[in-house]
Formats: sequence, C-alpha cells, structure tokens
Amino acid sequence: MNKRKTINYSLNWVKTLPYFFDHIKGGKTLSQKVCKKIDFMKGSFFTTLSDDAFLERLFNFKQGIMLSKPYGDKTYTVKDGSKLFVPTHVVTMDRECCEFIADFLHASEHNWAVVDDYNQDPLGPHVNRENVKMCPYDSDVHYFLNKKNSLKEIYYNIKQSNPLWHSLIILTQLKEGVPDVLTEENLDQICENAQFVIVSAYDGEGYIFWPSVDGIQYLQDMEIEMIQREEIPALNLDHLPPIKPHWDYRNADGEQTRLFLDGTWEYLISS
Repeated sequence: MNKRKTINYSLNWVKTLPYFFDHIKGGKTLSQKVCKKIDFMKGSFFTTLSDDAFLERLFNFKQGIMLSKPYGDKTYTVKDGSKLFVPTHVVTMDRECCEFIADFLHASEHNWAVVDDYNQDPLGPHVNRENVKMCPYDSDVHYFLNKKNSLKEIYYNIKQSNPLWHSLIILTQLKEGVPDVLTEENLDQICENAQFVIVSAYDGEGYIFWPSVDGIQYLQDMEIEMIQREEIPALNLDHLPPIKPHWDYRNADGEQTRLFLDGTWEYLISS
C-alpha cells in the first residue's frame, strides 16, 4: 500500500483547548485525573492530516475534514430519479495515528499506550481482547498496549474504544509495569508520566495530539517536523469573585480573551 503524503499542523492553543477538554472530561475516573493533573500549558497541540484535507475546517473539530474518495466510476440514481449518487468511502487518519503509537511503543520497553474504554464493563462478556492487557479501576475499563502488540491490534483496540463523543489515549511510561487491577496511585502515575494525550476529532476522521515537554523532545529525536508552540496564555488566579480563575490570552492583534477552567470563554472589549 502506497504511503500517502501527510502534514503535521500545529494548532492554536486557545482555539483547541476547549474542544480537547470537553472531549475528555465527559469520561470516567482516568479522564477526570487527566483534566486535573496534566498541565496542558506545558506542551502544545498538533494534528496530522493528508495533504488534500480541507484546511478551512482546521479548528472546526466536530466537522469532517478529509476529502472523501469515490468507489470507482459507477453512479446510481436516487429513488425519485432526480439526482445521481456516487458511493464514497470515509477517509480517516487512523492508520497514521496507529503508526505513530506503534513507533512510540517500540522506542522503549517502558512505553505504554493506555486506551480508555467508556462503554465497557469489567464483568462484561466482551471485555477481554486477544494479546491486550485489560486493567479495571472499579467499574472502569482500560486497555494497555506495548511494543509486543501489532499495528493491527493497536488499530482494533483504538477503533473499538473510540465513541465519537469521548475518546482518550495516553502514551506514557510505566517502568514498574502494569498491575492486574489499577489503583488511584497507578492512575496518577499514568498522568504524571504522560508524553502524549490523543483524542479523536473531525467527526472521527482525525486526531488531536498533545505532547508534553518530553513528548516534544521525542518528536525532535524522531525528526518529526513540528512547528513550535505559539504564545502561551498566563494563568490568572488573583481575581476576586465573581471573576473565576482563568487564563489570560492576547493574540498578535492585541485582542484579549479569558479562558476559564471549565472551558467557557469571555472576550474582552478593548477600551
């Protein structure tokens, strides 16, 4: 199979963070830990897309961004005969995301991919998957993959655990291995050692990646071309009520925005 041309696009921090947070925070315990324990200011955001993606939709994360491909040249007439229909298949960045994960896992025996599965139950009939370690935390289910897993196994587990409204993949380091049953301390360690946090975007056609400082170093070591992070907002905790804690952000045009910790916004009008 020919490898298609892809481009890594850095994503504006302020435009990306609300979607990123909203997509994670609807999950269970690990998702809540990620939102509370990982300082996303110490990192950046990027996505990988094919070179024919609709870049005008780059920050419309809920809308498809990939160019659909037709199934051959055959057309069909719709029921009333007024229009012709050309079957197409949805193009995604699943393969590229899985290859990125596989490369990370093979970089160290201590590297793990933690896949959060919101819909599974530890006692469910289909919870166990071949060659993949399933670790529960109370009633939550997480799948752990390492360098022993094939690209096909990575793909299968990501697709099986990836509802459009919530997805969470954490690429982390666990030097002491993975226990059969997770503790809160294990969840903390997953977050503290996280090098990448990945969520689905673009109506399931693509992904948003957040690399930590260590993750950025990994990208540089792997010679993955990436535009460096842009200006970073400052966290402001000094305001008295009713103004809540927020990030102050001013863009290159001098426009100022408050981004609150719950993902809501307030645009400030210059005097």
